[in-house]
Amino acid sequence: MRRTSGVFGWICWSIGCVTLSLSVRAADLDETVLKLLEADDAATRAEPTSPVPKARAPAASVHEVAPDANALSLAEAERLAQDNDAMFKALREKAGALVEQSAAANRLADPKLKFGISEYPTRSADNGPDPIKMVLGVQQAMSPPLRREHESAQLQLMGQGQTARAVQQKLLALRETRKAWLDIYLQHHTKVILRQTRKILAQLVEISQNQYRAGSGNQSDVLQAQIELSLLKDKELQVETLRETAAAELTRWTGPSVANRSLAMDALDLPAVADLTRIEQGLDRLPLLQVMKLDADAAKEGVEVARARATPEWMWEFETMWSYSQAGGFGSDAVAALITVDVPFARKNLQDRWLAGSEKDYNSALFLLADQRRDLKRMLDRETINTRRIEERITFYRDVILPQAAQNAQAALRAYQAQVADFSQLMRARQKELESKLEALRLVVERAQAQVNLLYLSGDGV
Repeated sequence: MRRTSGVFGWICWSIGCVTLSLSVRAADLDETVLKLLEADDAATRAEPTSPVPKARAPAASVHEVAPDANALSLAEAERLAQDNDAMFKALREKAGALVEQSAAANRLADPKLKFGISEYPTRSADNGPDPIKMVLGVQQAMSPPLRREHESAQLQLMGQGQTARAVQQKLLALRETRKAWLDIYLQHHTKVILRQTRKILAQLVEISQNQYRAGSGNQSDVLQAQIELSLLKDKELQVETLRETAAAELTRWTGPSVANRSLAMDALDLPAVADLTRIEQGLDRLPLLQVMKLDADAAKEGVEVARARATPEWMWEFETMWSYSQAGGFGSDAVAALITVDVPFARKNLQDRWLAGSEKDYNSALFLLADQRRDLKRMLDRETINTRRIEERITFYRDVILPQAAQNAQAALRAYQAQVADFSQLMRARQKELESKLEALRLVVERAQAQVNLLYLSGDGV
């Protein structure tokens, strides 16, 4: 079951006879943004992923895109990101390779065949040429069984670690896709608000021009209104640049096949976050910690491999020898059976050093595991605090700041029309109202980003 999050309050903005009225109740983020869009046109609810849409005229903007029933949803983007992640596939293949190597490590090496000429006369003796002596033999190295078992177990654990890394990569791909989506979401709806504001400022320019013509205003008011309108257009260009950057990041995860598809910007369909206590209790089961645990277990098996180096390896060899002469032809002269055994005399210089190095590797893995566990716990605490504080700020914006900003803008407009306030006061009031709206939207998206981090910490998506 997936749901969204977010609340605003209500936003009221009127200018002269043109009134822009929004009433946003304490509801989901989706409904909040839909209410914002209802003040404009429904075509703002689709967002292109391509920075320069091919099928659109150069003057077109994101707000002129027709609603697309085939728009890419967040859920589909998440699926594409996980399906197209090349790193996940690479880690999975690496895990399979280590499993195969583990099976091979627990078996004896293949025997070796030896054949050749052991003696070849270079000059003839007085009684005739010496015979040519040839040898044919087989060798088999016999590594200690305990050492083979630990080497196999170490590779097996390393393979399991790669599998856990692949799962962790899926979580990372999911988190980064959601964050890129939220970046586009923020810039898209920021531009919606800026477009609404631009319409109001255009009305202010017209009002200031009319009052200047009527003799009740001055040219400075007209120029100030025009400058504010131009700056707002520049702000829209900046927002579009940020949107295109976020779209490129999203395409990196979803793949180029969706580059020309529009995005469903009227919904932010994130899964519900589990109880924070349950998330904390489940931190040890996260793939990232599982990776580090398996790395530590593999390092522990490496200690046993190093300890097994003190057990000598040995090799048996069987040979048969022939001789050949012109007089007697081929004949079997002898057979030989040999055993070669390692003699580990230099324990302090070799075996003990291997063991000491492996033990340090194991201790290092344990320290890294403990440090990573602390980092995840710190991340959980930080996101918990952020979520609580952002909720408080959103409530404050809903109940206090947004109503005050709207009332201040209305009061400034009435004062300007009554010629008891100058034009700069009116513009400052409108600017404060715009900033309040943008900050409220940013807080809602910031809370969704904290939700994405909490979903990551809960292992959602794998």
